[in-house]
Amino acid sequence: MSEELTPPMRNRQPHYSFMRPGEFGMLMFFLAFTAWKFWSAFGLAKPYFMEWITYAVVSLVITIWYGWIRSKRRHCCDDAGELLITLILPQAYSMAWKHCHASDNRLDWPLFWVYAALLVVMAYRVWQAPRIAKELEEIRAMLEPTRPRFTHIETP
Repeated sequence: MSEELTPPMRNRQPHYSFMRPGEFGMLMFFLAFTAWKFWSAFGLAKPYFMEWITYAVVSLVITIWYGWIRSKRRHCCDDAGELLITLILPQAYSMAWKHCHASDNRLDWPLFWVYAALLVVMAYRVWQAPRIAKELEEIRAMLEPTRPRFTHIETP
């Protein structure tokens, strides 16, 4: 009787889909963008081909990782930083490639180190997300009453 009368927002609803709609949309965007990178790599001149194809490979690997981790963690936690890692890691790789192979421009190194620091913070958040979600679930379970205060009202 008490289960029927608890408000629906308190009852956890199972999530049966592969992935949440927003995350699925971002995965499709990343896959389309990666396909464009591969397609455009073959249209570039030979000196730029290797840089662009490795950039596309890094992007593909990180996109597959994003899809895998979001399908695995759809129940336990919201986005903990996987989206930022998927966006920033290929860009940081591209900056490092340019500096190590072709460019003498030293102005982009501070931005690379900002990206690197942000990636470390986001990787830590992704690593800690299941533990934090479990702790929040335990706290929520402790705070929820075992029975609602008013299951029914009897009128005399």
